[in-house]
Amino acid sequence: MARVWICIAALVAVAGSAHAEPRCAQPYAPVIKASTSATAQEMATLREDVKSFMAASDIYQQCVLSRGGANDIRISANQAQKVRVGQQFNEFVRAYRKANPS
Repeated sequence: MARVWICIAALVAVAGSAHAEPRCAQPYAPVIKASTSATAQEMATLREDVKSFMAASDIYQQCVLSRGGANDIRISANQAQKVRVGQQFNEFVRAYRKANPS
């Protein structure tokens, strides 16, 4: 469900109104605080949330770039957030697999 809202926010940011210049809406990063006893469905949902965030972040960064923000601090901050989320998710997956070898 969270990925749907992330995608909607990204689409709204890109689409905008024909009469007004659309804004670039920064996506919210998913919270990664699942436990190693998470179910397979919880893992799949978290993975989809992370993927949706990454895709929405790419749209956001492209939006900022299209408005002349090649050196915009928003892009750097969002990219750092993408790296952090990716690292947290990968660390969680490694811990989950170690605790659940099957």
